[in-house]
Amino acid sequence: MKDITLCKIAHLSPNLQYLKLGAPIITDISLRAVAHSCINLRHLKLNYNKNITDVSIIKIAQNCPYLEYLGLWESNITNASLKQIAQLCSKLHTLRLIYCPKITDKGICVIASACPNMQKYKLEDCEEITDISVKKIAQSNPNLKYLNFVGCHLISDESICNIVQSCPKLESSILRDATLPIYLCLH
Repeated sequence: MKDITLCKIAHLSPNLQYLKLGAPIITDISLRAVAHSCINLRHLKLNYNKNITDVSIIKIAQNCPYLEYLGLWESNITNASLKQIAQLCSKLHTLRLIYCPKITDKGICVIASACPNMQKYKLEDCEEITDISVKKIAQSNPNLKYLNFVGCHLISDESICNIVQSCPKLESSILRDATLPIYLCLH
């Protein structure tokens, strides 16, 4: 799909609530059109989109306050996007970031603190995520149901145990390439 096509779809679909794209050729141009036209957007999933930057994700945050799900794979966004999402999209309950190398603890912590409804974090191959994020998630999101920290090699076993103990509603977890059996955290 090209930018022009997505711009037309956005213009013709102002009630669009769910958008999933795996098109690496779209850019901030078309995503800004989505933000402008589709203010009821609740679910945004963008796979393989290195052309998407903070410019369009910040515009989504500013114009789409009902956003509940944000999923980005191979994106160049930074903590600035997450800060705006946290401030303006309080209904967010799912954050899925896969190989977003510019995201750090600062961005994850602001989401954890500002979005009390968070239930799912999938943070794969976000290599700058550390125990600081895990601690903030454990403190701020007691209704957590799902966690995935695969490829986040700076997270310790102690932090994993802490979050398992702090989040009694946790139903499913994929924690750091499964190096620590969960039952060890429960004793």
